[in-house]
Amino acid sequence: MFRTMAALGLTLGLVVPAWGQPAGASLADQVKKDPNNTDLINKYVGSGLQSAFRLAAKDPDKGLKIMDELTATIDQLKPDKPDAKRLVMYAKVAITRYRKQIELQRISIDDIVKKLNEKLDAETVGMYGMKIGQQVGPLARSEPEKAEKTINEAKAFLDALLKKAEGDKDVTQAIDKAASQLGRFERTIAAAKKLKELIGKDATALTADAWVNGEPLTAEDLKGKVVLLDFWAVWCGPCVSTFPHLIEWNEKYADKGLVIVGLTGYYNFIWDDKGETAKPSDDKVTPADEQEMLKKFAAHHKLKHRFAVNKSRDLSEFYGVTGIPHVVVIDRHGKIRLIKVGAGESNAKEIEDMLEKLLAEKA
Repeated sequence: MFRTMAALGLTLGLVVPAWGQPAGASLADQVKKDPNNTDLINKYVGSGLQSAFRLAAKDPDKGLKIMDELTATIDQLKPDKPDAKRLVMYAKVAITRYRKQIELQRISIDDIVKKLNEKLDAETVGMYGMKIGQQVGPLARSEPEKAEKTINEAKAFLDALLKKAEGDKDVTQAIDKAASQLGRFERTIAAAKKLKELIGKDATALTADAWVNGEPLTAEDLKGKVVLLDFWAVWCGPCVSTFPHLIEWNEKYADKGLVIVGLTGYYNFIWDDKGETAKPSDDKVTPADEQEMLKKFAAHHKLKHRFAVNKSRDLSEFYGVTGIPHVVVIDRHGKIRLIKVGAGESNAKEIEDMLEKLLAEKA
């Protein structure tokens, strides 16, 4: 994922991906001993950034200490292979840019506004845009109305600054850039508002072009059941990370009235028997062959619930799917009660709490 961020120009404002264990001395030593190992560099920098951001949320100074350690290690690397050289260069850029975000956490938005009112300059305008982005990012999905209000107030402030810029090209460009960066949250906010509007509404009919890993489900089969719809794909790492929870819930609650359905599509993937993994194919894969791949995929991951495979996006559009994994929980009366987007223990807890609540209700 670090490699992907680098290739995309290290877009600021994105949540740093989780890599599992934080960077430690042993991993740093491995990187120093093998500076041409791009996998190690990716793992070291990715886990270090994740660890730094996690610490910085409560204590920016601790986050910056991790960044100092990353910088010191990366600066020591002297790879001689082109891929490794390029990745080290990307790592230095990433560390510098993400360091700025952590440093920004030490500054309040009020201090930035005060500074802009005293003296209007491009650098401080950029800081303002990034600071608002830090505030809006965590709210965009969980509290979209609050995020929208913050963005609207920020845009009004930027408009006021634009009038004061008096044709200053650098400041004008910085204001335009800040407004554009804030605009990228609008799609997420709109999607989150749609999801909130779906809560309490009737679920739509479950459709499938094909059923895999079990017999087809009918409306009668789902009547009086608590249904968990899991929108996912074989290429989605975060989706795979939720499998242990899906397996656990199926084992714990299937006899109590829970039905889990994995909703996916055709992505031209085949099963690699030797590597025991799904992989994209250069040749055209037939629906039947892709369904066979999904059977093997399910068996490999010990998934017992059924998959509904669809060519159309009708269900995805109805349930407002803009990213996966995307879970919809429907009660025994066919009402949508919970929608969660993304992986993570926080989402898993909310989903399981809702499942237990709904399963305790009478049909």
